[in-house]
Amino acid sequence: MKIKIALIDSGISKSLSKKNKGRIVDAYRMPSIKSSKDNIGHGTSIAHILLTNSPQSTIIYSMKLFDEGGHPTENDLIDALLFIDNHLDVDIVHISNGINMVVHLKKLERICNKLYLKGIFIVSAFDNQGVVSYPAALPNVIGVYWDTYRSNVNDFIYVENSPINILGYAGNHFLPWINDEKKVVSGSSFTAPYITSFIAKYLNVETSKHTSVWDYLKEEATEIISYTDKSVETNELISQKIKNIKKAILFPISKEMHSLLANIDLLNFEIRDVFDHPLSRNVGRDVDDFIYGFSVLEKQVKSISKINWDDDFDTIILGHTNTLNKMLNHSYIDFFINEAKKHKKNLYSFDNIIQREDVDINCIDNFVFSPYPCKSDVNMNTFGSLYKMPNPVLAIVGTSPHQGKFNLQLSLRRELLNKGYKVGQLGTEPSSHLFGMEVAFPNGYDSYINLSLNEQIFHVNKILSNLREKEITLIGTQSQTVPYSFGNLGFYPIAPIPVLLASEPDAAVLCVNPEDEFEYIARTIGYLENYMQTTVIALSVYPLRYNMEWNISPNNYEQLDMDTLNEIKKNMHQYFDLPIYINGKDNNNLVESCIDFFSLQ
Repeated sequence: MKIKIALIDSGISKSLSKKNKGRIVDAYRMPSIKSSKDNIGHGTSIAHILLTNSPQSTIIYSMKLFDEGGHPTENDLIDALLFIDNHLDVDIVHISNGINMVVHLKKLERICNKLYLKGIFIVSAFDNQGVVSYPAALPNVIGVYWDTYRSNVNDFIYVENSPINILGYAGNHFLPWINDEKKVVSGSSFTAPYITSFIAKYLNVETSKHTSVWDYLKEEATEIISYTDKSVETNELISQKIKNIKKAILFPISKEMHSLLANIDLLNFEIRDVFDHPLSRNVGRDVDDFIYGFSVLEKQVKSISKINWDDDFDTIILGHTNTLNKMLNHSYIDFFINEAKKHKKNLYSFDNIIQREDVDINCIDNFVFSPYPCKSDVNMNTFGSLYKMPNPVLAIVGTSPHQGKFNLQLSLRRELLNKGYKVGQLGTEPSSHLFGMEVAFPNGYDSYINLSLNEQIFHVNKILSNLREKEITLIGTQSQTVPYSFGNLGFYPIAPIPVLLASEPDAAVLCVNPEDEFEYIARTIGYLENYMQTTVIALSVYPLRYNMEWNISPNNYEQLDMDTLNEIKKNMHQYFDLPIYINGKDNNNLVESCIDFFSLQ
């Protein structure tokens, strides 16, 4: 039986073709490539491994997709796979390269699935630099990566429940190159063809394909490991529950609730009532007396002691209550869990109720949910590899807490949606999901995320990878970006790190305060542009000034008049040579700057 392998690579040298006459066929090359001869050496070495380790009857169909200095695009790869589908009768497609940033992933997946259903296996190497790449990461593709603990080419791990299916030999290979030279090489590219050869040997004696090949690889593996990661599923489950909210009540009045009360146009549910604790000075006041925003709720605040559980609402949105519980010596969490269960209401909590030690987990059912990942749901099944974002990513970062960063994110969301853009978004406030943001990662005030730093990066990155179809993704962060001073653990801003590293933003808007020292702003810009390798495209100035002299209260702010703000804008523009905007005053102009930046990329 002849095994036919389509090799998508850089071509094959004339020397290797002569030595293997009758076993190599020049089947295809990119229209822009003049010669099918290998000018690099990569394809020649891969072909050598296949010819040496596969059955003697194996035929290689060479498909030259790139030349010296060139890299195949996703369209190049899709065209080559379509050519195989239409013109070649092969058993295996071997790809020792891949694409890190795929825009049309569904299109690539469709052709790979079509070939698989025809009985054609695709074996693809993962990126040598450790990035998740395609088509290796697709479900019906056998994706091969390397592992430093494998001792030889026959020693490999079979991985279940992971985009990476095989972990193979990571050591050196001494292989033929171009000009009759030999070269010492290593990496996934040179591990993958040994796996293809394993499959070729199996197919040479077995006619049954599909699941039996996967079983064969599993049997031949020296080790089998299994991972189950539910990062995406858990996030989508929470999103779906929030979509089912129709009528909600809020408790208590807090900073986190302000954004909900000030931006009701961005909510897909109705706020039926707003409650606060009986001793609150907000009880009896109209919301629009003390909340300012684009679209403010017109309701009067009621005391929670007056709640009628038979009223027409389906969900309680419960804000952070730790401070309130201590102040009033009353557990509002227990109160709302018990009442919600009794009256068949859903409870969405800003506190991580499910993972709290002071809450009886046995009394919690599916009616209670909060936007926090569980450690048991996060399993780093890509061995450190992360996804690249193919769509533009814009981060909103700051020089301190309390700068209106979340309201700025909501404003940008509103403006971009109104302009017809498909917007994906990650917010770091527990209310993020309530505004329709696909990803909520609350790692700010009173948050409890029981994940290591690496697990946080992996979790956020994996969920964000599902937003590749969006035209732009907005990323929010907490607090400041770099330390203002040193000497206390509380001074060190850890929260922004996993979000920024997971998303690799292309651009950033830096929120600053009127009282910020220019040197500190410059240091923050330097960190973002050098360490994070992003571009700070504008500064957004908070219109309130914090009076720090002999006062550490977080609420000691004064509103600045427009003359003062315009003078601040002028001075900042002269110093930083960046567009300067006032948060809440000219956010529409900021959006235009963002659109202009990405239009030129």
